Amino acid sequence: MAHGIYKQLESQHYPSVTGTITHSEVTSHTGSKGGTSYTAVINYRFEIGGQTFEGNKLRFGMTTSSSESAHASVSAHPVGSTAQVFYNPENSQQSLLAPGINGSDLIFVIFLTPFNMVMIGLWLWCAGWLRERFFRPLAGGVKIITDGLTTRIRLPQLPAIFWGLGTTGLLGFISMFAVGIVTKMSPAIPLALAVIAIVYVAGGAVYFHQRQKINSGIDDLILNESSRTIELPLTFGRKQRVTVNVAEIKSLSVEKIIHRSNKGGVSYTYAPTLSLHGKEAAIQKLADWSDKLKADEFTEWLRKQLDPNISATLEVEPTPGPDEFGKTEAGKVAIEEFSRTGKSKVNVSDGPNGREFYFPAARNPGTALFITLFMLVFNGVAVVTFHLHAPILFPIAFGLVGILLLFGTFGLWFKSSRVTIDSTSVRATNRWLVFSRTRQFSADDVARFATKTGMQRGSQIFTDIKLIKRGSDEKLVTNREKLQQTFQDTFQDANLPEAEKVVSRFREAASPSGVTVASSIANVAEANWLVSEMTKALGRKS
Repeated sequence: MAHGIYKQLESQHYPSVTGTITHSEVTSHTGSKGGTSYTAVINYRFEIGGQTFEGNKLRFGMTTSSSESAHASVSAHPVGSTAQVFYNPENSQQSLLAPGINGSDLIFVIFLTPFNMVMIGLWLWCAGWLRERFFRPLAGGVKIITDGLTTRIRLPQLPAIFWGLGTTGLLGFISMFAVGIVTKMSPAIPLALAVIAIVYVAGGAVYFHQRQKINSGIDDLILNESSRTIELPLTFGRKQRVTVNVAEIKSLSVEKIIHRSNKGGVSYTYAPTLSLHGKEAAIQKLADWSDKLKADEFTEWLRKQLDPNISATLEVEPTPGPDEFGKTEAGKVAIEEFSRTGKSKVNVSDGPNGREFYFPAARNPGTALFITLFMLVFNGVAVVTFHLHAPILFPIAFGLVGILLLFGTFGLWFKSSRVTIDSTSVRATNRWLVFSRTRQFSADDVARFATKTGMQRGSQIFTDIKLIKRGSDEKLVTNREKLQQTFQDTFQDANLPEAEKVVSRFREAASPSGVTVASSIANVAEANWLVSEMTKALGRKS
């Protein structure tokens, strides 16, 4: 599509000669879903320097159009009539009858806008993810601005660029239907240019507005070294900034906040939290992270800035997290309540070969439909951009994402798992329709079962169950020690005060290797209950 528009713009400067129309008709094509498209098929003959050429292009790019547009083009070029033929002076075989762009070219700029915004957002997210993995920033990645004795901390929030991309994509999506359907994909050029301008100017305005708001520091955490105070931003329900004397801070730690969906799913965020002496509002949350390690890094950095002697332990954790279910009293209650109510979609039964845990396919239809929709959109755009002869980068980029989503969609709809456990062995079978894979482990080789955070859709976090082989925990400890030693040997002569935090990040994020025996469990209590039952089936104490 972009290539077609470029060629149409280029054709405005082509020389022209008089040619003769040799064939002119309208053809139609009915798609698999019943829609009909029309094409004006016009052939013509022209001469350049005594050499005869034939052409068949009315325009570059899109050849299909509405019935009215196709018939109008054919009526304007009857067989035997003459017409001005515009040709590429460097390649006379490239010719057309209608140079320049029109509204149908511009409507596809609007059509691709939402997909382009999504793609740019994905690229930016991936770039940020890679940067954080290899060049871990200070204090969990917050922006720190020092001005004399005052330090402003820009707490985490959605970047302004994503506000701009989201606004542009949403307006482009709405405009695509509002303008495209009303004008039958052939708007007047002034209208199409106006819509494009409105979409992108609005997106840019939202971006700059949000950027200005962030840069204004209205949501900054402010440390004042001279007065030994910390000024809290207007977050977590605060109607005005709250100034706290450092001496009033009893402890500083990370509070885990639990979020439950209507379908029983559980997700967590992590809030660095101040506990104050003798204050009416004794607990003051500062920010909200979805990444616990970032929250921990920021909290530790802030504690050192304020007073290293401040306690780093929060007295009460309001709700247990995934790793604490079954270990705390709250976790035991959750597991017991879950097993009593029988909410699990997993079929647990006792068979001749031991206890069976069957995880049926399509357990999460909402998520499967959501991923399927995205898969169809990305693959559809890849096919359309390929057929429109867009720059090859577009179909490749959309196609690669579409293929990844296709594999994910296939697994969500068609993958089932069966885990059979007795006191001597564990047998895990995964099946995708007619394809299956079975792995068997001796009980002596199994150290334990464990939960692991899996994929995420919005605030919904899914949980996987892993079989941890014996020796994996010890190997993890050994590898951590080797990583630490390698780091010290490599950077012992360098002055890298933050490099140690990078290594700590990798050490903390690492987990023992294992085999995933079940995936995409929507309820964390369900996953921990299943781990408990699997452990019992193996003949061990849960």
